[in-house]
Formats: sequence, structure tokens, C-alpha cells
Amino acid sequence: MILFRAVGIFFFFLALLAAARREGNVVYIPIPPDLSAEDVYHADAALRTRLYRHMKAGLPAPPPAAPALYGPTGVDMIAILVDHEGAPVAPDRRNAKTKRPVQTAAGALTFTYISPEYPWSAEEIATLQSLLSSMYPLAKEIYGPPAFDLAVNIRKDPTIGYAGLFSPSTNELVLRSLQADVVCHEMIHAFRDENLIGLNTYEEGMTRAAEVEVFNRLPDLYHWDRAHGYVHDVFYDGLNSPIFGSRGGSFYWGHINLLLHYQLSGYAWGKVLIENPRFLPGFNARLYAAALADPGVTSSEPMLLDIAAGLQREVEGQRFLDWYRRQGVLNTNPPTGYFLQQFTFTNDDLTMYVFQRDASGTESMQAGVPVNLEFYSSQGLLAGSNLAETNVNGWFSLPLPALAGLGRFAVNTRAPVAGAEISLQSHILAGSTSGIFGIVTTAETGSITITPLNARRAAVTVPLANGAFSVPALGETRGTFIATVEPLNGQKYSRWFTKDASAYFLYLDPR
Repeated sequence: MILFRAVGIFFFFLALLAAARREGNVVYIPIPPDLSAEDVYHADAALRTRLYRHMKAGLPAPPPAAPALYGPTGVDMIAILVDHEGAPVAPDRRNAKTKRPVQTAAGALTFTYISPEYPWSAEEIATLQSLLSSMYPLAKEIYGPPAFDLAVNIRKDPTIGYAGLFSPSTNELVLRSLQADVVCHEMIHAFRDENLIGLNTYEEGMTRAAEVEVFNRLPDLYHWDRAHGYVHDVFYDGLNSPIFGSRGGSFYWGHINLLLHYQLSGYAWGKVLIENPRFLPGFNARLYAAALADPGVTSSEPMLLDIAAGLQREVEGQRFLDWYRRQGVLNTNPPTGYFLQQFTFTNDDLTMYVFQRDASGTESMQAGVPVNLEFYSSQGLLAGSNLAETNVNGWFSLPLPALAGLGRFAVNTRAPVAGAEISLQSHILAGSTSGIFGIVTTAETGSITITPLNARRAAVTVPLANGAFSVPALGETRGTFIATVEPLNGQKYSRWFTKDASAYFLYLDPR
């Protein structure tokens, strides 16, 4: 009898693992067989702990890559319990349907700190309360009121493989350590609660945009990406390519440099937020109302895009829908095949990745690939060459040849993969990289004028030097700008762009 029960339990857990499914960084986990959805709705502290252990056991392992590539704090996960019929356990939306729509009143979050397995110390609770008292009011202003009135429990677990975890089924968030940015990030997920968006490029991107804006307004609190100043944000304009899209918008198992997806999608929505500080409150209010009538809106890109486009007419001087389609990280149907991708655009060490993406969106890094590189000046003169090989993670980093002065250099790259040759022509900038800086692909000489449109700063004009420029004075100016290029021999070219109060790289290609 004991053997029979043990075998039965073993096969049940195999079935449980098979039944759990993942979409991006959202994992759907069936509730234990002896519990009902009603049990979860009314869970006390002891049952919450049991459910947490159950969810933790059902989480996938973190992506197989060097942890440093996830960024300073790592990635997060969202866990949703599903009942025996496969429907999400959503107590708050169920309760909302029995009352007047909660979107007509402001929802509010309160916090508890019940963590029996790894208890918070009194000092840690005081730190959490201090952080939340600073962050929560600002998040409410930037993101809009929460969807529901919730008591959110914050659990501590230093053994979890993720920086943070949020479960809308149990109204609980889990922290691996007390890092302010992770506390803020998971708290913002709780604002949407059961209206979390199934596309990472929306859910994680909007959450990151709001998180950065919270810290922009808390200058005494450290954040590693204040004002979108992290390297991926600074080089958004160069990295903005369809290659960085993700199948269905879910990038958790996407490119090895997962931080890149968080950062690019965060800055994409950050640009909208810079132009319209009321965008996220408006978006969320419409999302919550729509999801109460049809929960499917949270995983429908056309419906989500319709909400966004209805709120924002233009971004960076373009019609919203046109702008949206030009943001590579927001591309939900990225190209398939083998790719070379450059990550460094200045005269620092040059970093490049080689990877393959199949039709399902799965990406495989290509190790041991020899890559030939040639560097040409803006006048077309060979400035150097090199041969590199990708490491076990499918990328390499190498010092650039001595590139004197300020200028634009072309990088021609070729690599044999799967019996064929793939190639990439890109650019790097040698010289000053402060303020607003960048390259113009079609001109070597002339001038460029950067005009702030909504800041009390005068326009700045600087010369083009070998196709490159630098405007240090505007680095800490936030807002929308027009860059106007006037080549000595060529046609005048203008482009709008929006940035936060940090350095920004402009990749100007008039073709």
C-alpha cells in the first residue's frame, strides 16, 4: 500500500511538471490535487507557505547563461496558479465582478511581511517599510492606481534562483535579497495583479520604465540605471533592430543577454513616458476596464496596441503606430536564421554575438565560430583587421585597433556558420562619447544642430568630423530633440528623438 502511494505520488509530480507551462517569464502551475480554487482564495499564512513551496518547485531553472549577462540584479518571474480545469486562479478579478468596477475608484496596496521559512529581521522590515513609503506613492503617480485593493505579502527566500517573484494568485511577492530596484520592480507588478500582460515587452518593459522613473525622482536612493544611463540604454539607437525582437513578445528564453531585452523595451516605453507622463496611468486604467470584461486583452497585442495608440498620437515626431513598428525590441515576429550582432559602438572593446533563431523563437548561441573583422575609416581606408572566435556562450570581445581622433569607422564582419557565410556591416565611433554623440552614415563633413524642443536650452551646433559628432552640453538634458544634419555636399536631414537625462548615442542614417 505504501509502495502504491509512493508510486502514485511520483507519477502525479511528473504529470504536474508536464502540465506546467511557461510564456516568457510567466509560468502557469496547476494547484495541488487536494486543493480547490476556493481554498487558494481564502488561504491563510500556512497555506500560502505551502503554495509558495509548490510554485517554487514548478519554476523552470534560470536561463543557461553567465549570470553577469542578466544585469546587476538578475531576472524575475511571475507565477500564476491554475485550477483543475486549467483556468487561472484569479480571486481579485472574481471579487471585482461582484462589485462596481474597481477602475472607477483608486485601488490601494498594503503590505505584510510574513516569511516563516526565512524570517525578516526587524531591521530588514524597517528597511522595506522605508523603501515602500518612498516608492509606493511615486509608483502610484507614475503608473496610476493599482487595479485592486490588495494586501500584498512580501516573503524572503535567499535560495530562490531569481531576483524576485510575484504571484497574482496568492498576492505575494518574493525577494532573494533586499535590493531597492527589485523591491520596486516587483511592487509595480502587483499594481496590475491579475491584469499582468502576457507579452514581456509590455509587462517588463513598462514596469522597467516606471521603475526607472521612480528612482529618477528619488535622487538619494541608488539605482544602477538612473535616467536610463546603463550602457544598453545609452546605445538604444544603435541596438534598435528587428534582431532584438522576440517571438510573441516573450523574451525569457530569448537572446542570451536577457538584460538587453529588459533595457531596450524599458527605454522604448520610457520614451513614451518622457513625452507623456500620464501615458501609463491612462494605459492601465483602460487595460483594467477592458480586462474585467475580457481577460484575453492581456495577451492580445492588437488589443493592447489599440489601447496604446488611442492614448498617444505621436512619439519622436512619428505617428504612434509607425514609431511602434520601428522599435526592434517590440517586434513580435523577428527574423529567423543565423545572425551576427554587434553590441559595442565606441572605441571600447568590440563585443559581438553569433546566434541562431528558429521559427518557434528559440535562440541558440553559436560557440567556436571564427569571425573575420575589417575596419575602414569614413574615407574607405583599411584601418585594421582581426580574427576572433566565439566563446562557449557564443560571443567574443576584443580590443579595437588604434583609431585616432573623432570619426566613424565601418566594421565588416564575416563568419562561417552551418555551411554558409553570414556577414554584417556596422559602425563604431572613435573619440568623444559624452552628452549626445554619434555618427552620420552618409556624410563626413558639415555640421549637426541639436535642438531641444521642451527644455529651456538653446540649440547647439557642432561640426561633423569624419562622419562623427559629440555634444557634451546636452547630456543631462531630458526631453525631445531634433537633430539636423547639414552636409557640406549633400541634402539636409532631420530626425526627432527622445531621451532621458543621460548620455545618448545617435545613429543617423538618412538612406
